[in-house]
Amino acid sequence: MKSRRTFLVAFGAALTGCAGPGGSQTEIPQSTSPTGTTRQSDPATETATDPRTASEKRPDPPEGDAVRWVYQTNGPMAGQWAQYGTNRPVVRDGTVYAVGGSNDRGTPPQERMQPPRSQNVYAVGTDGTQQWRYAANKSVPVVTPAANGVYAIVGWNTRMLGIGQQLVRIENGELQWGTEPRDTYLSVLGTTDGTAIVSTHDDEISRNGESLFAVTADSGRRFERETGDIRKAVVQNGTVYASEGPDRTSAFDTTDGTRRWSYPGRLLGDPPAHYGDSLYVSEETDSGEPALAAIDESTGDSSWQYQARNVTEDGFNVTGAAERDGTVYATEFGGLLVALQSADGTEQWRYPTANDTRGPPVIANDTVCVPIGKTTVHAVDLSTGERIWSHSFKRPLREMQTASDAVVCWTQGDDAAGVHALSFDGDPMWRVIIQGTTTAPTVTESGTYIGTRSGYILKLGE
Repeated sequence: MKSRRTFLVAFGAALTGCAGPGGSQTEIPQSTSPTGTTRQSDPATETATDPRTASEKRPDPPEGDAVRWVYQTNGPMAGQWAQYGTNRPVVRDGTVYAVGGSNDRGTPPQERMQPPRSQNVYAVGTDGTQQWRYAANKSVPVVTPAANGVYAIVGWNTRMLGIGQQLVRIENGELQWGTEPRDTYLSVLGTTDGTAIVSTHDDEISRNGESLFAVTADSGRRFERETGDIRKAVVQNGTVYASEGPDRTSAFDTTDGTRRWSYPGRLLGDPPAHYGDSLYVSEETDSGEPALAAIDESTGDSSWQYQARNVTEDGFNVTGAAERDGTVYATEFGGLLVALQSADGTEQWRYPTANDTRGPPVIANDTVCVPIGKTTVHAVDLSTGERIWSHSFKRPLREMQTASDAVVCWTQGDDAAGVHALSFDGDPMWRVIIQGTTTAPTVTESGTYIGTRSGYILKLGE
């Protein structure tokens, strides 16, 4: 039987898709649904020939008081693989950026590549008003807003290797420039002062043979250096803190790419989180047992290590960590939440559960919310470690985020997805059930935004 450690390695492996440049801008008309909800649509939805039968065509968008507005595209918004929450909308400065739909500008160079046609980037105001649509000539898995523009990775993929992938910059729906194509996966790790920090990677997670590079807004190359595979990182304070290769956390200077330090442990979080002067990693002790470690952001040195004695035969397989007010809250795969002093790792309390805790904790007001098993969330008092409330869902719980007054939970089953807002007391505030699959949601103070496999961008909330 596989151990939890083996399961975690398999469970944590992620697929990453990519996209391509060249494109055009299209204005989009607005209409109003019979219920009064603002409806807007991509004109391609009205002009394109749809070969599907009536039973195969898209369902109507969800309705209800929690659906603030609906934007209709001409194709799926749920990413290249339905089982992954890719392509979530991104919100910046009053604009929602989303990737999806399709156009006739390009098709994959090889069979069995996904998606079957090139995609679009949509820019919609948080009030539901259309701004622009950029039609790329390849697929577009992710966009990253930056000052006065948007960066995107465009290109194709075989699910094992990226094909013709490029970094492009878009301003007001118009292509400004694109880098030379590369036959590898590219990811935008973050931006700093308008500069995009980009990594290469493939399906073999290795310690070398890949690149980290930076490109300025005017297409100037700042640096490029060799690294291992980097798929996730946090860019902050002039530094790229990256999960590199299979088991290393590294820090690189955003100015020239200098490697400042590396530490033998896996950076937690997706995206990773940075707390003050500390980062939290999952590492192995000298005896090979898994543990949680805090490392200093400046030096990469370990401040302390925690193993939670007598937990499980596999040790402390940490699945996530979050810090607030001098305390770090960490979850262990086998069913444990612990509170530790962030200064030295001293245990303050522990909260055992009757089922696995496979996801990270989320701090919400005076509680820390923990996913329990597949469908349940427990809210635990930050100070005492006592359970305050619990809530179970019909479908598997995929992710939790917090807003100013609620915990927003995303569930996804075989038939439908759900977005549920619970008050800090655990009371249901609103929910929306969406047929089919969706992107992961993005929760902001202006509302919750999500894309659907059936081709809608939705704003949800009270």
